[in-house]
Amino acid sequence: MAYNGSGRNERDDDPDGEPNGARGLFQRGARFLTGPGGVFPKREIRKGWKTIGALREEIRVRRAQRRKIRLREDGTFDLEAMAFDAGVKIHEIERRMANRQILTARNTKIYLGLGSGLLAFWAYEVISDGAIMASTIRMAAFLAVILCIYVAAFANAFNNWQIRVRRLGTVDEFIRLEGSWWPHKR
Repeated sequence: MAYNGSGRNERDDDPDGEPNGARGLFQRGARFLTGPGGVFPKREIRKGWKTIGALREEIRVRRAQRRKIRLREDGTFDLEAMAFDAGVKIHEIERRMANRQILTARNTKIYLGLGSGLLAFWAYEVISDGAIMASTIRMAAFLAVILCIYVAAFANAFNNWQIRVRRLGTVDEFIRLEGSWWPHKR
C-alpha cells in the first residue's frame, strides 16, 4: 500500500471507494456490547450455568454411589450389598478391593521410602549447615513436608489394613494392632 499524499491510505476506504465512516472506539464498543445478544447474552449464560449445575450434581451422585461402603451389623463389609449398589457381581467388588489393597501397599512403601530419604537429607542439612535463622525456618518447613509424607504413608497403611480385615476399624484399633501394620496382601 502506497501513500497517496491525501493524508489517507487505501486501508481507510472500503472496496467501493467510500470512506468507512469508522466511529470512535467507545461507540464501536458500546454497539458491540448492546448489539443483538451482545458479548454477555444472559439467556446463554443462564443455560450454561444450569448445565454446569446439573453436571456437578451428577458427578456428586456418581461419586457417592461409587464410594458407598455397606456394612453388616458386625461391622464387616457387606460385599453383596456393595455389588448390588454398583450393579456388578461380587467377584468384581472383590477384584476392586484386591486392586485397591495392592495400590495402598505400594503407595505406603513409596511414601515411607520418600519420607525416609528426605529425612536423611534433612538430617544431613541440619548437621552440615549450622543454626542460621533463615536456614532454621527453611528446615522447619522441610520437616513439615516430611511429616505430611509420613501421614500419607500411615493413611495408606490404615486403608490397606481395613481392606485386609474386611471391616472399617478405628485408628486406635490399627495402632494397637498386635501384629505388623506393614501393608500386605490378604
